[in-house]
Amino acid sequence: MIRRIIYDVEFRVLVKEKLTPCDSILVTGSCEQLGEWLPNRCIPLNRIDRTEDGEIWSTNIKIYGRQKIFYRYVIAQIVRNDDEMNLIIKKCKLFILIYYFLYKKPKILFSYRGNF
Repeated sequence: MIRRIIYDVEFRVLVKEKLTPCDSILVTGSCEQLGEWLPNRCIPLNRIDRTEDGEIWSTNIKIYGRQKIFYRYVIAQIVRNDDEMNLIIKKCKLFILIYYFLYKKPKILFSYRGNF
């Protein structure tokens, strides 16, 4: 029996840039669960707080197995046509930080608090 390790990864970012009501924050990355860099497979984040420094956006994503993950946050407007999600990308930022999952315990929570 093959045991699959699942990590519950929190992606959280402080957005200092002024957003319009139509703007969304999304994450995309190098693995299947992060959409493999495809714009229509980006994962939307939820605004969880506003501070005097900016807005905090976050989401949790299950990542399978041990792997290096490259990811970036995107500021975009989401345009939906039928069942497809299209993006008007305003800004994106690639993070050099790479999560390399070495732990054998499932559901390890990682949190990166990046800034835009």
